[in-house]
Amino acid sequence: MPYKILSSSIVTAAVLLSLGSATSMAQEAPPPGYYAPQPQPYPPQPYPPQAYPPQAYAAPPPAPGYHEHDGFYLRLLPGLGYLHNSTSSGGSTVKISGVGATFGLAIGGVVAPNLVIYGEVLDTVASSPTVDIDGQSYSGSGSIDLIGIGPGVAYYFGSNSYLSATLLFSKLQVSDNNGNNPENASDMGVGGSGTFGQEWWVGHDWGIGVAGQLTLASMKVSGGDSRWTSLAASLLFSATYN
Repeated sequence: MPYKILSSSIVTAAVLLSLGSATSMAQEAPPPGYYAPQPQPYPPQPYPPQAYPPQAYAAPPPAPGYHEHDGFYLRLLPGLGYLHNSTSSGGSTVKISGVGATFGLAIGGVVAPNLVIYGEVLDTVASSPTVDIDGQSYSGSGSIDLIGIGPGVAYYFGSNSYLSATLLFSKLQVSDNNGNNPENASDMGVGGSGTFGQEWWVGHDWGIGVAGQLTLASMKVSGGDSRWTSLAASLLFSATYN
């Protein structure tokens, strides 16, 4: 009898478990023709433009004096020049002219914005010049130099262009073929030089460029009563520290 009761209980429990599993499966299984909805991704949310404004890069300010004309002034003017000298005495006219080198050195300082005062040395030389005496030309030897020294002023404007003028105390010298034994062809006279140049900045204080220069001078012939008139025209390389 107890065995039958135990067997009946086991059968009953098995039936209940089967019914429960079937009911659970029936509840979990989707009905025919049913399709579960696919998960939808969230649309990207754009950041409002005002939330993160672009950050502009701020370059550091230039150092004091950067690309400005201030303080100490140094200008170098090497290049090529044409020199013409003439004098008249006793009804005869003598002309000496030729091509050669020109060199200028100016040292000074800035006294106002873009305004420079300096002292300058200039030298234009004609090598193996042509000598003309009353219309008769001869090939000369040696060289003749127009040398000048004096104060000057320069002004810079626009895109680093400049004008300068120099008052010169000048004289003529002649030398032999080797440039030795210079002799004075004139006494000390007076003259002037004008220069126009254009430079471009290549550093904190250095500018380089090109320049044109005209120099005019008048000097008494050494040991005579007549005077030399000298004209020099030069095309120069310009280098300035300022």
